[in-house]
Amino acid sequence: ALLTALLVGLFFRVDQFIIQPVVGDLGVEKYQAAYSYLNFVLLITPVVTLALFPRMARHARDDVPRLSYEYTFALKALLVLSGLIVVVTVWFAPLLVTIVTGGKQIYLPDSAVALQILIFFLPFSFVNGVTQYVLIALDKQRLITGAFALTVTFNVVANLVLIPMLGINGAALTTVFSELVLLGPFLWWVRSSIGPVPLVALLWRPLVAGGAAGVL
Repeated sequence: ALLTALLVGLFFRVDQFIIQPVVGDLGVEKYQAAYSYLNFVLLITPVVTLALFPRMARHARDDVPRLSYEYTFALKALLVLSGLIVVVTVWFAPLLVTIVTGGKQIYLPDSAVALQILIFFLPFSFVNGVTQYVLIALDKQRLITGAFALTVTFNVVANLVLIPMLGINGAALTTVFSELVLLGPFLWWVRSSIGPVPLVALLWRPLVAGGAAGVL
């Protein structure tokens, strides 16, 4: 558990250590300004998962079909919510950055653009957050540590490549790609334990709804 916590911390912070020597202190501040909003949004997943975890742990022992149903239900709810958050964030990123930075215009437009990229990691982060707790309920904590080790390795390499090319936007893209890297093994292990996860079927409705809301 301690190693996993360390890897999670690296996952969310290693990009800032690479930004500083490449882009400078102002670049770090601009990236942190975008991340300040995300830190608030990311509180949603723990609220949902901690509420469901006792039931998941119980069903993992004696009722796997029920565990699969509750997992799918949680994914559906979080994906719908994330779709709405993505649309709102993309459209109002400059305003959101202005709010979280106390009206400091020095961070615009760079922080707003980085936020518009970063926010697309949210649906995958929501899925990974719930899936991680399902794996814990299934007593597969060691697999989780291995998945985070793989993801952190990818994160470091991708940041070293993209930040010199794209600045803080490279770090934002790496965050999105890293969530996808983590998603792969998570879904594979859940599928092998409780059956197929209809992620595509769950995703398309929020995507269509989010696109329609964006157009409006």
